[in-house]
Amino acid sequence: MACAASLAELQAQATCPICLAYLSDPVTTECGHNFCHSCILQCWEGLQDTFPCPTCLHYCPNDVLHSNTQLSHLVDIVMRLAGSESKRQLCEQHGEVLSLFCDDDLQLLCAQCRVSSDHHQHHLMPISEAAAAQKEKLNDCKKHLKRQARDAKTEYQRQISKSIQLIPKIQKWKEELQSEFRHFQHFMSSQCSVSISRLYYDEKTIETQLLANTSEILEHLTMLKSLLSEMKEKTLQADVDLLRGVRSLQERYTAIHPPRVFSYELMENNPFPPHYFGLEKMMSTFRVDLTFNPQFSHPVLKVSQDRKTVTLVGQSAPSPFSAMIHTQERLQNGRFFWQVEVKGTGHWSMGVFQKSASKDLMVPCFKRESHNITQHTQSSLVDRVGAFLDYELGELSFYDLKCRSCLHVFNSKFTGALVPFFSMRCISPSFLSISFD
Repeated sequence: MACAASLAELQAQATCPICLAYLSDPVTTECGHNFCHSCILQCWEGLQDTFPCPTCLHYCPNDVLHSNTQLSHLVDIVMRLAGSESKRQLCEQHGEVLSLFCDDDLQLLCAQCRVSSDHHQHHLMPISEAAAAQKEKLNDCKKHLKRQARDAKTEYQRQISKSIQLIPKIQKWKEELQSEFRHFQHFMSSQCSVSISRLYYDEKTIETQLLANTSEILEHLTMLKSLLSEMKEKTLQADVDLLRGVRSLQERYTAIHPPRVFSYELMENNPFPPHYFGLEKMMSTFRVDLTFNPQFSHPVLKVSQDRKTVTLVGQSAPSPFSAMIHTQERLQNGRFFWQVEVKGTGHWSMGVFQKSASKDLMVPCFKRESHNITQHTQSSLVDRVGAFLDYELGELSFYDLKCRSCLHVFNSKFTGALVPFFSMRCISPSFLSISFD
């Protein structure tokens, strides 16, 4: 029995991990693993620059494959030993010719084994009949194994492809992230190293888990191919040889459990709030060109010739925020971004309103019940302010563009066209101007 186990170990070592047959024209890769020369070339067919070892995924140069003549001779010796071992057809316990097969214990029996108490009332069959029945079972198992091997190979190739594609994706996102950090370096210098480290950790964690999972899948695939190869050999053997060890094959077949497939989703999420990271993209994508409408402005307001700037000099009317002006454009159905530059000192507000349903007049901004949507008031100077309107979402948000911070977000249900408005009141003697950027 020890000799048989040793021979089985030798046979396993003399087997190609790819085709699961005895090594033919064996070659050794840079990482020390052995394959058939034709198998490794077929496995690497179509690859460029990087050639992963099928066993350990170590990247190997394509032109570094060493022919292993000594291993080739050892394979020939193992094949001869296996052939001589298969010729034995005597009972190891009694030394008599094996003539029966126990269908309950899946064991070959001689005449003396038949009368023993171990097989009393067991279903015994002639070798030829038992071999035919077991061959049919093995053929059924082969069909299932082929399907499992095909699925495992497909999943293995998919995971290899993911692992190869992971590194350039991570590198690309790292470059984009670093570019954004350079743009906001003054404000986010401390967060940059933390975020890069977290992204690097995620990369290494996913890469490690992918490598471990692909190794598990490869081991499972190797086991399936090995078992499939053994079953193929069994179906081609003589009846006695076929029935010898069939119990072990059946037990190994029923014990097959596919490995867990590691699934992941590489999230392009951003460790900073949206007003830090996505503000530039939002500004460039949804920016709308607005102009002031001088026909519906307060008399104390002066509009520039290009209608991009409005100025208030001195002190406005006694009523707070009564010096108002709105834009020429109406906004409806979509997303819009506009920004203004404020110079001078005083009180001012900005927001959007919708026209009254009964007549085309501006609704006072300080009365929410009169269809005013929102307003923002700032007594101290804010150099540049942006507004983002998501009409379908019913959301209006304001941003301090100087320090990239969100001032406030308002939510409402919009039902008609919206018009951006501005209201100004100076602190005398001074001036206040608002310009579209």
